[in-house]
Amino acid sequence: MPPVNDISTIVSLLPIKVDENKPGLIPSQFIIPPVKDPQHDFNIFHVVRAKFPVYLDEDRPALIVPAPSDQVAESICRDFKVSIAHYEPTISEPGLFWIPGEYKKADVLVKFEKEVEHAREMQNEWFMRLVGAADDDWAKFHMRRMISSLQKTAANVLKLEREWNMDMEVAGGLRLIPCKYCRADIEREAIVCRYCQGILDMDRYQREYKKAGSVPADAQAAVTK
Repeated sequence: MPPVNDISTIVSLLPIKVDENKPGLIPSQFIIPPVKDPQHDFNIFHVVRAKFPVYLDEDRPALIVPAPSDQVAESICRDFKVSIAHYEPTISEPGLFWIPGEYKKADVLVKFEKEVEHAREMQNEWFMRLVGAADDDWAKFHMRRMISSLQKTAANVLKLEREWNMDMEVAGGLRLIPCKYCRADIEREAIVCRYCQGILDMDRYQREYKKAGSVPADAQAAVTK
C-alpha cells in the first residue's frame, strides 16, 4: 500500500522563478516563485505523489503508474540545476534542494538550518561565477546585451556594483548609446569611441577633437568603414 501522505518539501533560495515541466506526469508543471531576499529568506514548495500513464496496446486502457513525491522533487531540483551555467555539484549550485516529508517554513528553519545555510553558501559561489563571467564579457565586448538578466540579478543579490549593471543614465545626465562601429556602450555626446577609436561625429571631430592632438591612425581607418 502506498503511504497515505506521500509529500516532499522543496526549499528554494532562488531570486528567480523555478518553472519546471515534466511531460507525461500528472501534474506536469511545478512553479516556485522567486525569493525577494535570498540572503535571509527562502520559499518552500510541497510536492505530492504524481502519476503517469503507460500505454499498453489499443485493446487495453493505459496503466497508471505512481511517481513517488521524492522522485519528483529530486527530478525538479536536479533538472533545474544541470540546465544552468556555472553549476558545479556541492560547490557552485543554485539554492534549491528537497527534503522528504511535509514541512512548514518554521520547521525548516529549526530542523534544517545547516542545510539552508550550506545551500546559501553554494548559491553565493554560483552568483560569484556568474558575475565573473559577466565581467569577462564586458571587458572584451563592452555590450550590455551580452549580460543576462540572471547575471544582473546575481550582482544585485551580492550587492556588487558593476558598470554593466548600472542604469543607462550616467553621471552628468548623459545617456549611453551603442557605438555605430563596434556596438560598445558609449556616451551619447562622444566624438570618438573610447574602445574602437571610430569617429562618430566628423563635423565635431574636425572642429574640436583635432585641437587636442594629432589624428590617431586607427581613428582614420575607422572613418573609411
